[in-house]
Amino acid sequence: MCSAPERNWRAWWPSRADEIAADARRRLAAAVDGWRLRDLEPMLGGEVALVFAVAAPDGDAVLKVNPRVAGATDELAQEGHALELWAGQGIGPRVLGARDDGLTLLLQRIRPGHNLRDTGADARQIMRTLGGLCPRIHLVAEPGRFCPLGEGSEATSWRHALAGTRELAELERLLTPSREDRLLHTDLHWLNALRGPRGWTVIDPKPHVGDPHADVFAFFDGPPLSAMPDGRRAAREHMRSLTELYARTAGLDRDRVEAWIRIRALAIAGESDGCDGSDGSDGSDGQAESHPGRAWHEQLLRLADAVV
Repeated sequence: MCSAPERNWRAWWPSRADEIAADARRRLAAAVDGWRLRDLEPMLGGEVALVFAVAAPDGDAVLKVNPRVAGATDELAQEGHALELWAGQGIGPRVLGARDDGLTLLLQRIRPGHNLRDTGADARQIMRTLGGLCPRIHLVAEPGRFCPLGEGSEATSWRHALAGTRELAELERLLTPSREDRLLHTDLHWLNALRGPRGWTVIDPKPHVGDPHADVFAFFDGPPLSAMPDGRRAAREHMRSLTELYARTAGLDRDRVEAWIRIRALAIAGESDGCDGSDGSDGSDGQAESHPGRAWHEQLLRLADAVV
């Protein structure tokens, strides 16, 4: 039986899915042998990578095998570098090993490891928690270490989704590099923050360097989106209260946060329009919970309207 990531690979890259899966399985076996791992147990919830709880020689760990697709998953190879920087800030798991140019990682297992959904967090608690992590996520990055946001596969997908709309010009304006650019997570939502022994820890980044205000995936999944009330005015009041809280906690400008929410929501809606089951039509944007494509599409359009 195929895992969820393997099913997604087949949806995103149908002509290469068997090749991608075979390569991932070979790298998995090599990692298990090379790192002397035991007791592999699949971890649920992953949408892109094969992820296993394992017993390593020095204790419990997590083995993560990202797919290798030239031009589509290159940024995933930078995950370990970002996590190492955040581990130094006390908000990332330690990287215990890396193989395959960074696409295969052995990571510290975070305990107790509950995410914000597990804790029953509401929309405001999610904003407070994720916003509070942003100042330690948005570090000054070594030049050339991470892909600029505007040059990555996500931005390519956004441009494609917004082609022929006036929002494309706004996206290009927001993507313009500046001296304020910082290291981004880009997939920071309620399932990608885990409770560790000393507080919250971030996992599963799609790291880039860009405008810190672009880290707004927190608004696209879970209670911040699902709790948005019916009615345009009520929806706008709901979102304004959340964007104010997130921006204040993260040390960001609310208007620019809202601009990024609107553009990314429209872009992801464009990607998901007509899709039958996942967050993005090509797997290049955030992988949060699985959503019925049409329902999520409609929610994203309402969200974009609520931050106008």
